[in-house]
Amino acid sequence: MPSTRIQSGVLWVDSSGFPIRAHGGSVFEYHNIWYWYGADQYRPSNSTLRRKNSTANRVINVYSSADLRTWVYIGAAFKLSCAPQHVGSCYVDRPRVLHDRTSGNFVLWMKSTPSVAVAVSTSPHGPFSLLARLQPEPSPIGDIGAFYDPISQRGYLIYSIRVALSHPTANSRGSVSRSIRIVELTADLRGLGRVVHTFGYAREAPAPFVDRANRRYYLWTSRATGWRANAAELFTATSITGPWVSLGNPTKHPTSFDSQVSYILAVKKRSTRLEFIYLADRFEPYIAGPMCGAVLCESGRYIWLPIQFASRRGSTPLAGIAPISGNYRDSANLTVSWRDSWNLDDLVGRSIGSSVS
Repeated sequence: MPSTRIQSGVLWVDSSGFPIRAHGGSVFEYHNIWYWYGADQYRPSNSTLRRKNSTANRVINVYSSADLRTWVYIGAAFKLSCAPQHVGSCYVDRPRVLHDRTSGNFVLWMKSTPSVAVAVSTSPHGPFSLLARLQPEPSPIGDIGAFYDPISQRGYLIYSIRVALSHPTANSRGSVSRSIRIVELTADLRGLGRVVHTFGYAREAPAPFVDRANRRYYLWTSRATGWRANAAELFTATSITGPWVSLGNPTKHPTSFDSQVSYILAVKKRSTRLEFIYLADRFEPYIAGPMCGAVLCESGRYIWLPIQFASRRGSTPLAGIAPISGNYRDSANLTVSWRDSWNLDDLVGRSIGSSVS
């Protein structure tokens, strides 16, 4: 019987025993099956083979699971075709999948520096066909996030951009830093609409999530330090348009447990209650410099940790790891603590893979 425990910072393998290659990834649920999409970081050690056979950031892999613990490799959900002369600057990363319920299609958004890319498929397995590479800003697009908002029933793309600073700060690099924009998607989730909010902060790696029971939005971010880990910062709002308020670093750790957020996963506990899991990558010590150009990047580890909400009413923790129970969850006391392992079923109060009432 498979373990119900999640281990962080160790090598994760799929059902066939091969390392899971899904970095900068996201997890999407459809018909009680979970799909994990992420960038393949495979780089052969031989430089000649690397140029010919590397799939690093040109392939988005997809894995499936019924319980969030045993992952089956499905295949390459998306492959980016690159001309030989453009291989060095041709890649995709940070995939996010949304479901268009009107057409039944699945829409894949990806970072594809200097732009964003959008692709579509009739199946969550893929393959996804490229629709367009979009450049909504005069400067290159950085990390992205995307989500469907059950409150407004709209899709949103969130991306970081480089901006000129009139007053550089300690978190910026000279006169240039990063800001984050939230952009509403078109009704079919395939195009970009209006900008609904711009953050005046030097942040990247946006990971949004919605606590719909309390009608509250969150945006988890990191600092702009390349692939190096740094202190997280969490923002919250009662409207997607803001105002957004900083809650500080919910990990209370200077490098967020040597990880960078990739996604916040919502798991249903009851009909209106969700629990949330912090999904992140740990690339150190697998990188040689500030960027992930070393062969060992494919050896990066995954960090999955439960997010804990304090409560104004009730104070009974579940097995020491689940959010405190109560009718109102206090967003000002949202934290993530390090755990070598933790029990996923304890978090949601049921066996993942079973039905939810």
